[in-house]
Amino acid sequence: SFAGWNFLGTNAFVVSQNCINMVLNFFGGPVVNAARGIAYQVNAAVMQFINNVVIVVNPYCIKKYAEGNHSKAMDAILMSSKLIFTIQLCVSIPLVFFAQPLLSFWLGDVPEYSVDFVKLVLLYSIIRSLHPSIDVWFKAVGNINFYQIFEGIMLLLPIPFSYFALKFGATYNFVFFLVAVFE
Repeated sequence: SFAGWNFLGTNAFVVSQNCINMVLNFFGGPVVNAARGIAYQVNAAVMQFINNVVIVVNPYCIKKYAEGNHSKAMDAILMSSKLIFTIQLCVSIPLVFFAQPLLSFWLGDVPEYSVDFVKLVLLYSIIRSLHPSIDVWFKAVGNINFYQIFEGIMLLLPIPFSYFALKFGATYNFVFFLVAVFE
C-alpha cells in the first residue's frame, strides 16, 4: 500500500540522519554534534518556508495526474521544482556567505565547525530542494515501490561510507559532502 512504501522512505531518512549523527558523535564528540545541531536548526528555519510552497503545489499536481491530465501534472511539477529550487537558492546563498556574522549575532560564541556545517547543510538543502517534486511525481503516478526502495538504500549508504571515511582520517566536513553526493 501507499502508506507502507512511504513509511519506508521516511524511516530511511530518519534512520540515516540519526546514524550520521551517531557516527559524527563517535568520532568528533559533543563539539561536532553541537555544530551539526546548530547547522540543522538554521536549515529547519529555511525548510519551514520551503515546505509551505510544497504543501500548496502537491495536491494540484496529484489532482491533475488523477484526472488523466499528465502533461499539466508534469508541467506543474517542473514549475514547482524550479520555484522551490529558486527560493531555496535565494534564501540559502546569502546565509552561506554571511554564516559567520549571523551565527556570531545569534549565538555570541560560535562553536567550532558550526560555520562550515551551516554552509554545507544549506548547500545540501539546495540539492535536496529538488526532492519534493520528484517525490510528488511518484506519488501521483502511484507506482512508488521501486522509488521508495531505491530512495531508502540511497539514504542509508552515507552511513557506512561516513564511518569508514572518518575512520581513515577524513574531515567532518567530508561526511556532509557524502550525504550530498548520495542525495
